[in-house]
Amino acid sequence: MYTLIIQILGVWEGEDFNEIRFISERKGCSRRERGIKDFNELIDKLELTDLPMLGRQFTWCNALDGERWSRIDRFLLDSRWLEKFSFKQWVLPRTISDHCPILLKEDERHWGPKPFKFLNPWLSYPTFMPEVKQLWQNNHVSGWAGFRLMRKLKELRPHLRVWNKEVFSDIDSLLKSAEEELHDWDLKAESGSLSNEDIRRRREARSVVWKLSRDKEWLWHQKSRMLWAQNGDKNTRFFDIMASRRQRKNLLDSVCVEGVCFEDPAQIKKAVVRHFRQ
Repeated sequence: MYTLIIQILGVWEGEDFNEIRFISERKGCSRRERGIKDFNELIDKLELTDLPMLGRQFTWCNALDGERWSRIDRFLLDSRWLEKFSFKQWVLPRTISDHCPILLKEDERHWGPKPFKFLNPWLSYPTFMPEVKQLWQNNHVSGWAGFRLMRKLKELRPHLRVWNKEVFSDIDSLLKSAEEELHDWDLKAESGSLSNEDIRRRREARSVVWKLSRDKEWLWHQKSRMLWAQNGDKNTRFFDIMASRRQRKNLLDSVCVEGVCFEDPAQIKKAVVRHFRQ
């Protein structure tokens, strides 16, 4: 069945699988491990993304006694949509049906400035550490040790943002240019012998491609927090998707305090600060 669906996916717009992905998505119902395995393999082959469920844990229940629950309704999205939009999947209240309607909507809330993050590939650039050392030494701050450290880190952050934008963030175009240069040298080497100077320049171009590729993979490996040896996939788009998926999974979408739920980012921040302050 699943093989047939893959073959005719371009014709059909959807299918009712009536299946779950994990054992925890069913309560009080019989479980078919074979069906779970086939369903997950289908999702992996089609490179689809299953969004986290918000609002409720299950989407179906036995309308007669209400003791059997299951999550058999979901949106499965092509990863290219998630590169452009920030979608949320909400389960709405159930009425006379035994299924809960689910809503897919874009999260347009503004969460404020993005936090500063240190990227490990920065350390591979020879200009990075001298730049940091010079900025640190030239920044003279008075006060107790903790205050000086805080102020110096605060002053260092905008400089690193500029350095990252001017030096590091253009890694894609630099890698593409280096790959094109290496390709040209390969074509010249195929058509005839190279001089010693040409061999040296070809070797340098190859070294640049290797370094930039390593930095790019290192960057996405850090963002996705996946074990490199376990998946063996060096496709950086894959790691981009996994990093976005992890961010959606870890997002604090709402908080409930004494029975009152807050969804506005400003109210969520105040509630979190108030909790830890107390």
